[in-house]
Amino acid sequence: GVDRDRSQPVMAGAPVLRTARATLRPVEPSDLEELHALFVDPQFRRYIFDDEVVPPEVTADIVARSQAQFCEQRHGLWLAHLPDERAPAGVVGFWYFHQ
Repeated sequence: GVDRDRSQPVMAGAPVLRTARATLRPVEPSDLEELHALFVDPQFRRYIFDDEVVPPEVTADIVARSQAQFCEQRHGLWLAHLPDERAPAGVVGFWYFHQ
């Protein structure tokens, strides 16, 4: 099952989710470096950014937009962390790709 970790503060409407296999937590400005490394990884960007190497400013904008979505619409992006792994395994969530 999925449990919400109520011990960690999160922005309004943005729960930390824990399963037996992963922890999912909303992206935050402190995640910019790790998230940007994921976004420019060739295997990731190939599918998400049409193989474009996005600048750090794009990553910062995505984090800000995700935080706003959590506050306004109760959804956004979560970083997925596997047990005993420091770097995120990926990013999941709900996103508007075409606006």
